[in-house]
Amino acid sequence: MKALKILFVVILAALMAFSCSDKKSNPTENQEQPPEQLSAEPVTLPQSMQQSHDPQVMMVRNYIQMINLFQQFANSLMPRNGVHKPMGNTDVFDGPPWVYTWHSDSLAFKLTITIEDNNYHWRLTITGTSYGHTFNGSVYMEAWQALDGKSGKLVIYDYDYEEGNHTLQWTWNIDEKGTETIVYTDSASNTKLEVVQNSDLSGSLKVWQNNTLIFQANWTGSGSGTWVAYDENGNQTGSGSWG
Repeated sequence: MKALKILFVVILAALMAFSCSDKKSNPTENQEQPPEQLSAEPVTLPQSMQQSHDPQVMMVRNYIQMINLFQQFANSLMPRNGVHKPMGNTDVFDGPPWVYTWHSDSLAFKLTITIEDNNYHWRLTITGTSYGHTFNGSVYMEAWQALDGKSGKLVIYDYDYEEGNHTLQWTWNIDEKGTETIVYTDSASNTKLEVVQNSDLSGSLKVWQNNTLIFQANWTGSGSGTWVAYDENGNQTGSGSWG
């Protein structure tokens, strides 16, 4: 698992080196080109929770940071400066599919974006060797997003890609009121997180370990909140409030 995390960092750094600096505000307005960002927004906690030293609030912040990791990976799926189309094709508006390639050190990246079943579909493959592991067109990351931008999924696969076999996954949904729900799962540690964020920054968090709820919290837009903790068998072990 440690080697896996190290390789995630190495590959992410290579991807972010080519990040585009000018993102558009509406990712789904024009289907003549792929969106320049995913619709999911990072979770933003109320200011008082961002500054709090309460142990339970700090725990909530740590979980939210894990959920918000999706943005770093998602940025690497966007067409960016410094990449080019295969076979000398420089027209970036001739898709779908849109295909981009680039290199970083010993790794070669290929990003393919298509439209399938009313969804954008991103597929990133890697060829080369890093930290002793050889990739041969291996699928490293995939994402799907509804054309209306209201839902989507981002998946980071393990070394040996097999259909349905992933290590990290985020799914999101945005309802008509602007409430965003993000679910994060880590297959390696059998951890699941679910966060709900409303437009006024109020929200909730639930954490499962081995399919057992072990922690949950709710907070208001002003940053006050409540929490409940459970043991590995689902028995309540503590509760309280902050703010």
